[in-house]
Amino acid sequence: MKYCIDYRNGAMGNTILSHILYSCNKIDIDLTNFFSESGNAHNLIKLHNNTNLTAEHLEEFPDINKKCILKIVTTGWGEALRIKLSYEKWMNEYPTLFNYEKFNINPLSCDYNKENLKTWQDFYSKIKDPLWPDCQTPEEIKLLPKKVQEEIYTTYNAPAFGKPTTENQFVELLTNFYYGNFLKYKYKKYKCPNKLNLMNYFTGDIKILRDISEKQLDWKWDIKRSNTFFNKMRDVNNDYLIWYHSIKDATHNLIKGNKIYKNFQLWEQAMIIAKSCEITNILPQDLIWDDPSCELFQNNVYLSKLKRK
Repeated sequence: MKYCIDYRNGAMGNTILSHILYSCNKIDIDLTNFFSESGNAHNLIKLHNNTNLTAEHLEEFPDINKKCILKIVTTGWGEALRIKLSYEKWMNEYPTLFNYEKFNINPLSCDYNKENLKTWQDFYSKIKDPLWPDCQTPEEIKLLPKKVQEEIYTTYNAPAFGKPTTENQFVELLTNFYYGNFLKYKYKKYKCPNKLNLMNYFTGDIKILRDISEKQLDWKWDIKRSNTFFNKMRDVNNDYLIWYHSIKDATHNLIKGNKIYKNFQLWEQAMIIAKSCEITNILPQDLIWDDPSCELFQNNVYLSKLKRK
């Protein structure tokens, strides 16, 4: 029987697998050179693992020949850290206005309005005056009479179902995407009885790893080797933890209306706004996005200018 650790991109499945194997003397490696420059164990573990335990995306790619004995989960702030780790360790880049589709960020997957309308045609047919011309896509709004355009945007807060073409639209899209992720994994239920929260792993709460090793795999756990691996893992991932705390601090300051001194990229600002919306129970679509007072050359322009309707 093949046993499997199930994880999502950025949830450090191969690192946690390596932790178990190293702690149980199943691999003998030099930790000095084991991790990649990004703190990744993904490329190296395959060269050393000859056991019946693997780490895979089992939820995305089910395999009846493998039994899930541990699920790496993310909730709350842990989901924000997982996204950062996924960008660094898996994608090797961050989402921008020009590459966001690589990250499976689809405008049609985001809720842009309270009625959860899924297509532009749904939205337009719902608000359309009988005298208005047809409008098949958001891109055709510019072909409508000017008064109709103004009414669509000001009165009905038109959702941006089309591809974003401006930074405003991109940040709004990304905020909706992150907001949906935070809510989805906040209440998600998992079938696997053994779960390890990613944030618990970073804080050293790893008793479940020892239990699985000794009780299910019948492997002896070496505490000293475990501590050695954990300390090295924390060291090579320290920059991500610093980032994690900077995002938390910025979010709390945004909620309190305090000045934010650290400068953030657009995707980071979107994440901070999304987390703020989740904490304060404000829908992203209830914020003013197309703010004429925004000066895009300023740092943190969306954090400093964004207002509630």
